[in-house]
Amino acid sequence: MINLFVAVVYYSIILLVVVLALAVAGVPMDSIIFIVGVIVIVLAIALQDSLGNLAAAVIFLLFQPFKVGDMVEAAGIFGTVREIQMFRTLFLSRDNTAVSVPNMAILNGNITNYSQEGVVRLDMEFMVSYSDDLLKAKQLLQEIITGNEHVLADPVPVVGVKELGDNGVSFVFRPFVAAEDMWQVRYDLTEKVKLAFDEAGITIPFPQRDVHMY
Repeated sequence: MINLFVAVVYYSIILLVVVLALAVAGVPMDSIIFIVGVIVIVLAIALQDSLGNLAAAVIFLLFQPFKVGDMVEAAGIFGTVREIQMFRTLFLSRDNTAVSVPNMAILNGNITNYSQEGVVRLDMEFMVSYSDDLLKAKQLLQEIITGNEHVLADPVPVVGVKELGDNGVSFVFRPFVAAEDMWQVRYDLTEKVKLAFDEAGITIPFPQRDVHMY
């Protein structure tokens, strides 16, 4: 944001210097206003996209839907905001790739800021077979979710039966974690659930189709 503010001030000073130089050179003020007006109109037509991106940057500065360092999903990009420039915003994606996105593309779409509240909920689901012990499976899931050191005790994590599906019983598994831990916790919990189910003899079903031959 500081770089954006400095850039706006810089170009404003240049415009002011040009106007003052014309005035010192003896150019009538009416002519100066006319010249500046023509320049502004021509630039506005030629630089519509750039001006839109600049306007979006100003909106980011005023309303702060995100700031540098936030973990954000916008314009099809998921990553950490590295810099907000006059016309583009720079992200560092999950695979450590630098991505530059036009500000208008961000403003015109949904912006999900995972860092704003500091805590996010992971929405995960696990399915068990109808032949397995439902209460045992639920108990294992509760032990796993409460046993992870990165899962917050408040808000209380949720484990419950979501639905009786075509292929098995589906559980919702919803821990709350710090935003910066969300991906690692998801990976760890998924692995621990699979290992715990295997050890307990609980089956994770897969879609099946019966074919009748006549």
